[in-house]
Amino acid sequence: MKIEQLALWALLGISFAGVCSAQTYSGFEAPKDLGGLEGASILYVRKENGSVLTAPRLPSQVGFSDVQLSPDRRRVGWVALMPSTSTSYPIPMRVVIFKGDKIERVIDGESCVFGWTFQNRGKDVAYFLETLHFSSGKMAMLREVASGKLLASYGLKRVDGDIPDGVLKHAPRWVREIPNIER
Repeated sequence: MKIEQLALWALLGISFAGVCSAQTYSGFEAPKDLGGLEGASILYVRKENGSVLTAPRLPSQVGFSDVQLSPDRRRVGWVALMPSTSTSYPIPMRVVIFKGDKIERVIDGESCVFGWTFQNRGKDVAYFLETLHFSSGKMAMLREVASGKLLASYGLKRVDGDIPDGVLKHAPRWVREIPNIER
């Protein structure tokens, strides 16, 4: 089922974080500013028929981050924030793809997921993994949503603490389109 209209609300405890909506292509309502949703403990998704679903949380998940809608409007995804024994804050560990009324795919990061995006009209996801502290580089991954199959990977090595300028110019387009990959 297509998610023609999407309204995302987040509740942080009892306080209201925000309602996000904007216009794009064919009258579709998509969120413009999801900043108020970062770290939200509850996420609601409004579907085209007006019904509102509470997005399911993974076991031990404590929050939602980086909520996105696929270009084909059939999927919504987010990064699951998980508790950490080494930090005082939750960390971004999994990309969750929701379609229809259920979780379609969970992509378990071997380290933290700091950026992701839909590709190929929502059929694939591109994301990058990096350690939480003292990173020596990033690993970008491209996966098919339906099967979870790894389609491609691309490594970015840090030099003197930074990804060198110009390295991304030579990376595949799907890598360059991942948000925050340049940081």
